[in-house]
Amino acid sequence: MLSVKYKSILTTLAVLAGGTLCSQTSWAIDPFNTEELTPAAPQIYWNKPATLTVTDTAAPTAALALPKKPLTLAELTDFALRNSPDTRLAWYQAKAAAANVGISESAYLPQLDAGFAGQYTASVFSSPHSSATTYGPNFSLNYLLLDFGNRSNTVLAAKYAQIAANLSQNTAIQQVILQVQQAYYQVLGQQALVAANKLSLKQAKTSLDSAQALRQNGLATIGDVYQAEASYAQSNLDLQTSEGNYQTALGQLATAMGLPANTSIRLVSLRQPPKIQALNRVVAGLLTVAKSNRPDLLAAEAKVRQSQAQLAATRASILPTLSVTASTAPGGIFSNTTGTDTTATLTLSVPLFTGFSYTYNVRQAQAQVLAAQATRDQLNQQIQFQVWQSYYALQTAEQNIGTTEILLKSSLQASNQALGQYKSGVGDILSVLTTQATLASARVQNVQAKLNWYIALAQLAAAVGTLTSSSAQDLSL
Repeated sequence: MLSVKYKSILTTLAVLAGGTLCSQTSWAIDPFNTEELTPAAPQIYWNKPATLTVTDTAAPTAALALPKKPLTLAELTDFALRNSPDTRLAWYQAKAAAANVGISESAYLPQLDAGFAGQYTASVFSSPHSSATTYGPNFSLNYLLLDFGNRSNTVLAAKYAQIAANLSQNTAIQQVILQVQQAYYQVLGQQALVAANKLSLKQAKTSLDSAQALRQNGLATIGDVYQAEASYAQSNLDLQTSEGNYQTALGQLATAMGLPANTSIRLVSLRQPPKIQALNRVVAGLLTVAKSNRPDLLAAEAKVRQSQAQLAATRASILPTLSVTASTAPGGIFSNTTGTDTTATLTLSVPLFTGFSYTYNVRQAQAQVLAAQATRDQLNQQIQFQVWQSYYALQTAEQNIGTTEILLKSSLQASNQALGQYKSGVGDILSVLTTQATLASARVQNVQAKLNWYIALAQLAAAVGTLTSSSAQDLSL
């Protein structure tokens, strides 16, 4: 029995053989039933094959290797660099580029082929009839001796492409380090916000209890209780939000480390506040360092040189080439012939007319050089702004820490005084709630200012190009 697929093919062949195929029906013929590969209508959901499943085992395997102890930032960074798919991707791309160098250099070596051929010849329409059968091995050699620069520039372009791939791996490493550091400080920052909001909730509960006690003694109105309840609910809402943000930050850190988002990670908390000190380089010096250190900018420069080498190779493609070819078919063993046929040819090839393809290939290569230069210049401008922006973001964060600490101290004193006066019956609930709200906001701003300082320092190091795994322990410029 023939399958439906082959019956369809035979039907189509029959239609073609019968000559009934016309322009109006040719589009409807589907011998391979490709229409069944898509949904029957636009609104119908396509069901994936049952055998198509995601086979990613890298992240679960990495989770098994995660140490069961609190990890420092340096340990987190080292783990991420070894397990992140970003670093693996860049590394394999660099290895592929290295293999391409070998492919281009192989053009300098001869190409040797071996084969085995059999031939049957017969004189059918002659008299007397005759036939002969021959078989045996054969070998051929092709060797390009001279090409006036095409191969050498192709090799040079491949080497610059490999340099760019290595630098892209460096960029991936720096990006993973930055992602881990940002996520790490976000986790610690959100953890501090949870603690601050718990303290604010506790104070709001104290105010609510005081308002209820004064209400029972006839020293406060029901409005005071309502306002205290609203403040308590707001504090509880802030705590719930910060707890959710804390869990999100943990998932972000796990993802940056190449782990499943639900992986449990224990962190070593910062035991000391930020060591704020003046930058030891002025912004102009940082801009100069970035120009020589940023791997993505250096990769862009390597791609410019790669495109220039490709242009030179393209221009050399119109020049003559000198090559030698040789072939031999030995008789004797594995052959029914006794003699050995050998030929050798030295060929000088001179392109005379290429249908203008050479002209357009050169134009394309020239445009690619200019595009690579524009891409490099564009990236350079972006990097210069990143350094400038990160430099002043760090300065602002440094100033904000000192300001928020003053704000926190003053807010705490004002809140304690307002609550004490209210308990003594000489203050009002509005003053208590207002000062407590200011205090809660000051706590959050102080935590956020310290978090911003750490992140700004990491971003500046990344912008300059000095962010490496060794800087994870002590970020410095």
